[in-house]
Amino acid sequence: LMNSIESVEEKLAGGADPQDMYVKVSVYRCDGESVIEVRDTGMGMDEEQIRQCTDPFFTTKPQGHGMGLAITRMYLKENAGRLEVESVAGEHTTMKMVFAEVDHGNE
Repeated sequence: LMNSIESVEEKLAGGADPQDMYVKVSVYRCDGESVIEVRDTGMGMDEEQIRQCTDPFFTTKPQGHGMGLAITRMYLKENAGRLEVESVAGEHTTMKMVFAEVDHGNE
């Protein structure tokens, strides 16, 4: 979420029309999975950045540490989840945190 906000702010600082900018958070179920989706119309990423974005210490930010998405991926993996990334440079990014639904019976 913070990456999305910062990406939109960066694009706005470059002169983008504020009416075209957003960060959208959605939570839904799909095919037996629960999904938390964050979509923005910020800077987007190219193919190489998409491949590297969850690597520890990879960052495109001057003040970044490159640990946010690496830690997110680790937490998801520890909880039987996964991170799906879709992005187009200069246009948008969508991050989906996907979890298998667990049947807790009659708890």
